[in-house]
Amino acid sequence: MVGRSTARFPDIADGPLDEDQQRVKAQIVSGPRGQLVGPFRILLHAPRLESALHPVGEYLRYRSSLPDDVREFAILATAVHWRCAFEWDAHAPIARQAGVSDAELDGLRRGEALAPSTPARFAAHAVAIAALRTGVIPDAVFDEAVSHFRREGVLELLTLCGYYSTLAMILNAAQQPQKDSFE
Repeated sequence: MVGRSTARFPDIADGPLDEDQQRVKAQIVSGPRGQLVGPFRILLHAPRLESALHPVGEYLRYRSSLPDDVREFAILATAVHWRCAFEWDAHAPIARQAGVSDAELDGLRRGEALAPSTPARFAAHAVAIAALRTGVIPDAVFDEAVSHFRREGVLELLTLCGYYSTLAMILNAAQQPQKDSFE
């Protein structure tokens, strides 16, 4: 199964766990994710870090003010930036369910200059690309994003890019087995 084991971080999720590891595993499995996959299996090697990190992800994924299609579009832009096929494979189906077209996904995946089909997706993509490339959001991009998502949503969008960048770096550094590739 994808996301189970790497030479750098062997899968320990189904073996004997210490108290901290058991606690964080139970929190994740009993939460909205319902299972322990990919980066969360790897992060069991650092349960105190995982217990601090996973609530941020749960908030961004399940309680954010961002519309589902916008959130998933930004997650996928982050996956493409870091060439993290695991995140792409996990979130492309969710984006499709949220209304992102195959044409948009194909263009995003190939890194093409694209015009997402809604102004909100376009604004989110512009923020994500600027944040991921330079960390600086031009005034016009920021103002357009605020007009769609308010300042709260822009902060969530920036945090989402940072959070999924963290997960992508963990997965890539772990040499996570992937069924797909950006190569």
